[in-house]
Amino acid sequence: MTRSRTLPLVVAAVLALAGCGGDNDTASSKAATPEATETPTPTATPTAVVDAKPTPKPGKCDEVKYTPGDEEGTVHPESNFYAPDAEKFPAKADLDHLLLIDNAVVVTYAASTKKKTRDRLYDWTYADVEKRTPIVVPDSDPDALPVRARIATVELRCNGFDWERLTKFANRTDIAPLPGGHG
Repeated sequence: MTRSRTLPLVVAAVLALAGCGGDNDTASSKAATPEATETPTPTATPTAVVDAKPTPKPGKCDEVKYTPGDEEGTVHPESNFYAPDAEKFPAKADLDHLLLIDNAVVVTYAASTKKKTRDRLYDWTYADVEKRTPIVVPDSDPDALPVRARIATVELRCNGFDWERLTKFANRTDIAPLPGGHG
């Protein structure tokens, strides 16, 4: 082949290989770690739907309104973090009481979450949540989202662990419990 014919073939081969889209580390790490976004206030979230249970896109979080149950719980949990194999878990009414009266953040995670991520969540519970009392419990539903967090009447639903977004949500100070407390 002549040199003038070889150069375009080499350029075409290089461009074809570069565009293959193989599994490179840079693309994989971006897909695995979604970019955190600011948590909007509940009144400024135009897409929030009352009691909707949307499934966020993979690696994303959605904020929706949450309506706690009518039953009035009174028992405070024995722990802040519950592993999937714990013998006893707080009742839903007790968790709702913590949201509405005690200014807690209740976080549920899929019981199928890998141990390494559960260990990170345990550390997060005690190190990163500073503005509220965190209560973290597993969700054994096979269709459970990887993580959900609730404050009073707002829920953050995440299809993946976005630690920065979860931390910002858990430490929000613009959502208060109901006035009156324990009376």
